[in-house]
Amino acid sequence: MLGALGAWGAASLLGSCASGEDPGAADGGADGKAGQQSAGSADRRLLTSTADVAVGGGKLLGQILVVQPTAGEFKAFSAVCPHRGARVSPPENGLITCYEHMSTFRDADGTVVSGPAVSGLTPIAVTVEGTAIYLT
Repeated sequence: MLGALGAWGAASLLGSCASGEDPGAADGGADGKAGQQSAGSADRRLLTSTADVAVGGGKLLGQILVVQPTAGEFKAFSAVCPHRGARVSPPENGLITCYEHMSTFRDADGTVVSGPAVSGLTPIAVTVEGTAIYLT
């Protein structure tokens, strides 16, 4: 059952992107342009700027968490905890935490460090071009 819920959550998240909803609508993203398509590409959406994601930190953009575990390495995960669907927080000291039940996940790959969650955060494909981070 949890697997089905996780798949539904990922489909909902990705479905919102396909439907034209802005995945960065929670805070507007980089310079208020999150969700806009890049020039010449119909399959990517601007999420944020690399300057907005601190090394060892992250930025919540709606239901997407963009992190920079090490300098120049950007990753994104669903910000929805696989345990009960609460929103996770940006990483501190390499750990992403869901404060509802204290599950923790590695910022480098989204894997579970401690539960009650038994599965990791769903990865989301991103591409970095210059200072822009795109949902791909």
